[in-house]
Amino acid sequence: MIGVNKVYGGAVPFSALSDINLTVDRGEFVAIVGQSGSGKSTLLNIIGTLDRPTTGSYILDGNNIADLADAELTKVRGEVVGFVFQFHYLLPDFTVLENVLMPASGTKFRPTTTDREEAIKLLDRVGVGDQRDKLITNISGGQQQRVAIARALMASKPLILADEPTGNLDSVNSEEVFKLMREIHSEKKTTFLIVTHDERIADRCDRIIRIADGRIIEDKAAVKPKT
Repeated sequence: MIGVNKVYGGAVPFSALSDINLTVDRGEFVAIVGQSGSGKSTLLNIIGTLDRPTTGSYILDGNNIADLADAELTKVRGEVVGFVFQFHYLLPDFTVLENVLMPASGTKFRPTTTDREEAIKLLDRVGVGDQRDKLITNISGGQQQRVAIARALMASKPLILADEPTGNLDSVNSEEVFKLMREIHSEKKTTFLIVTHDERIADRCDRIIRIADGRIIEDKAAVKPKT
């Protein structure tokens, strides 16, 4: 990101992001922290191509986002970015396995045998393989978050954006979900950007980007605890 600004219109225009200059390399494990209303989610939405900058340049995986038509942008998003949200956004009328298959299924929901095998492996990997035929509403919140991570990993996307992924979980499940993301990062070299209010989570990432009033006020390596 080079000089990225985001302004929302209306009778009184509101500047959500101001002069954002940010580079994230492949394979980083980054926390984005800040108070509510600081601009964290707006930043994540632009990184994930769910929104566009008002001004400035944003290059994602070699693609200049400003130059892409909506259809091209959708294609890049589908190939590059996986999302994990606090409230999951899983589909309640579908099973665990069907939810994980959604990113690979297209609009007509016709997953291939290979897709199904990959989804089952991912569910086993995140520890909920034995729940795959249950409706998503019939498993716990911690299990649902694991399903959301499996869905994000479908098709081996190189960038995972996690918006408060542990914010709706108790301490035990929060720890398990964070450990899982760390393991996946280590094994697959997936790039993780994690928005969090939890300083304990941020301190265990490799890099901390702090946002206030739509600006980056701090960008530093996390201090690792002594062993």
